[in-house]
Amino acid sequence: MDSHRAPFPFLALTLCCLALITAAQSAASEPLSRRPSMAVGLAETASAVPEALKPLASKAAVAVSQFNWPEALEIYDTLIAKAPAHALLHANRGTVLARMNRVESAVVEFDRAVRMDAELASSWQSLGLLHWRRGRLDLAISALLRWIDLAPEDPEARIALAAAMTDRGWPAAALKELKTAVEIDRNLGAAHFNLAVAYLSQPRVRPEMALRHYEWALDLGEDPSADLLKAIREAPATVRPSQQELEGANALAPTEGRVQAKKKIKLPPATR
Repeated sequence: MDSHRAPFPFLALTLCCLALITAAQSAASEPLSRRPSMAVGLAETASAVPEALKPLASKAAVAVSQFNWPEALEIYDTLIAKAPAHALLHANRGTVLARMNRVESAVVEFDRAVRMDAELASSWQSLGLLHWRRGRLDLAISALLRWIDLAPEDPEARIALAAAMTDRGWPAAALKELKTAVEIDRNLGAAHFNLAVAYLSQPRVRPEMALRHYEWALDLGEDPSADLLKAIREAPATVRPSQQELEGANALAPTEGRVQAKKKIKLPPATR
C-alpha cells in the first residue's frame, strides 16, 4: 500500500494528522511514549507559482480544504505538468498522496522536492516521518537530522528524532534529543512526557527523574497514563539522582501550566 499556516490562497493550509499507520502497527500494543503525529501541511504555492498558474493553485487549495484528495491530486498533476521543476508543487503532491495512504508514491515526490530544493524543511520532515512509520529507521533518522539542520529551534523535530532513535535502539541519543526539546520549549508537555519514558529506558533507570517530568507533563495538560505511572512505580530502584542532576532537571521545569494539588507519588528507596 502506498501509504502551519493561514488560510488559502496566500498562505499554506494546515492539514490534520495523517493516518499513515499500517493495520499491523495499529494492532500492535501502544508504546509508553507519545509518538509524533503525521501533521504534515501544504506548502504555500498560490503566491509562489507563475502568475498564469495561480488560479489553478488556488483551486487545489480549495480541494484540499474540502478533503477532496482525488481532485487535489488531479490538479497538482496538471500544475506539475506545466511547471515540472517547481519543488513546492512536488512537496504538496506528496502531501496529498500521503493523505491518500499512498506512502511509497509520496516518498518519491518528497525526494524530488528536496532534490530540487534542499532547503525545504517541511519535505525533510515528511520524509523522516514517512520512513519512520514504515520502519526504515536509518533513512528516517537521516531525513530528520536534515530537518533539524534547517529548523534547529523546532522542538517537534527533536521529539520525532528521539522516537526514531528509540526504535533504533539508541536510548541515550534519544534522551539527549528530548532534553534539547525541553530546553527549547520548557512548556511542551509532550516533550516532558516522552522524557519521562526515556529516563526509564536508560541502562541506569532513573524513576525519580521520570516522575519529575511525568508530573510536569500533567501540569502542562498532558493526559495521564496509567501504564507510565505503573512503570515508574515498578521501575527497579537505582542510585538516586545527584544534586547536580536534580538542579539540571529543575532548570527544565515549566514556566506555565497548572500546579496540581495532588499527593506526590512515593518511590521505593534506592539500592546501591
